[in-house]
Amino acid sequence: MKIELEPSHEIINTKHKKGRPYEYPFDALKEVGQSFFVPIELKKYSQVYMAVNNRNKNERDTVFVISKGERDRQEGYRVQRVK
Repeated sequence: MKIELEPSHEIINTKHKKGRPYEYPFDALKEVGQSFFVPIELKKYSQVYMAVNNRNKNERDTVFVISKGERDRQEGYRVQRVK
């Protein structure tokens, strides 16, 4: 069997990441002030903190902060984009 060239196709832009997929939706926070909430039952503070710290270290153009908060009478951690 001979390998042949295909006609041109539209390039699909997808974000590739080696390894496991992201656990938290950092990419969904497109603008400063947006945030997501992680219930305290799902994750320990140290796990969320490490994810935020690693993201801040690896992505120089965005900055995220973590704070303890409440949503619908449920305690958890709020991750907010500040830059």
